[in-house]
Amino acid sequence: MNAAEFGSKGNSAKSGAFPQVLTVVLGECGSHAIVGAAMGACNGNERALAEQITPRVESDMLVTADRNFYSFALWAEFCRTGADLLWRVNANVELPVLIWLPDGSYLSMAFNPKIRGPRRADLIRHAATATSNRTKDTWSESSNTTSRTDPAADRERSSA
Repeated sequence: MNAAEFGSKGNSAKSGAFPQVLTVVLGECGSHAIVGAAMGACNGNERALAEQITPRVESDMLVTADRNFYSFALWAEFCRTGADLLWRVNANVELPVLIWLPDGSYLSMAFNPKIRGPRRADLIRHAATATSNRTKDTWSESSNTTSRTDPAADRERSSA
C-alpha cells in the first residue's frame, strides 16, 4: 500500500526495497520544532509541496530555501506571507546588479520571467535609482531585494 502511494527509488534494473516519501518541512532553527510539513511521492515536486506549507508561514519568520525551490511564482507566493526570504537561486537566474556593496556583493531583484525587453530595462533602471537612495538598514529589511556575491570580486579580495 505505501509503495503504491509513495513509490520507491532504485536503479534502472529494479525499484528500491522500501517505499520513500518526499517531505518539505518548515522548521524553527533554535528549537528544531516542525511548524509545517507536506509529504508526497518520492519522485514528486518539491515546489508543489512547498506551496502547501505557505499557510504556516508567519510574517515574523525568515524563510530559507535551497536553489531548487526558486521559481518566480513560488517566490511571489512566499512574499505574500510577509516573511523575510533568504533563498539561493540557480546560476541561470538573471539577477541584475542594482548597486554594489562594500563587501563585493550586490543588491538585485527577482523579476517575473515574462517581463522582457524595454519594460524590464525600465524596471531595473528605476529600481537601481530607488535603491541607491536607500540606507543600508533599509536594504536589509526588504524581502524582495536579494544579495549575491560577485565571484570575481571574491577572487580579487582573496589574492590581495
